[in-house]
Amino acid sequence: MTKVRCWIALFIAAYALPAFASVTYTYRSPNFNEFWGNPPYTTASHISGTFTLAAPLPANLPQSEISSQLLGYSFTDGFQTRTPSNTQVCARELYGFRVSTDASGRIVTWAITLCSPVTAAGDPLTAIFTIHGFASATNEDAGISEATCDFLRLGSCASMTSTKWGRNSNGNDETSWSIQAETTDVGASIPALNELSLAALVAALLGVGLVALRRREHDDHCD
Repeated sequence: MTKVRCWIALFIAAYALPAFASVTYTYRSPNFNEFWGNPPYTTASHISGTFTLAAPLPANLPQSEISSQLLGYSFTDGFQTRTPSNTQVCARELYGFRVSTDASGRIVTWAITLCSPVTAAGDPLTAIFTIHGFASATNEDAGISEATCDFLRLGSCASMTSTKWGRNSNGNDETSWSIQAETTDVGASIPALNELSLAALVAALLGVGLVALRRREHDDHCD
């Protein structure tokens, strides 16, 4: 009977585990309207991507570097896709992966600069930039398909010389971002049960325990 009680307790505890919530922010830029060096981009090219956090960004967040809070990200310009597995967040001291929010928690300014990894000045790289509202920076979305790193700082490329790129230079705004909350059960391996199903399962387990107890009592009497 003790074993049955333990199984029941473990099941109820696992079923009652709190849900883990994550929040994904999604971005889409305007289409590119400027090109240089015969890049692999067209007027249909644009920047799109997502990043995921464990909790929503707070309201009235000042411009903040959030690289350490990212659960994941993926940004593409149609030619390259930058994810944590193939990317350095570049120009960290100036841009990096920074956002700010308004009183509603919407992203209103941002600088997301994602480069292919380099180890020394002179290394070739590709990059995706989306920048809006940061200091005197030009508001732009850019895909850089060919560049050379000028120098490194803080472990990533801090400046580059681009020879092939496409961009949108008309600016962008906070309506380019959308947000989606996602919930994942920690005990995902345990099927979701409503209250009636849970009560039936507990009753069944108790029934098994009673049968086992009666058999044990019967065996004791026989002895």
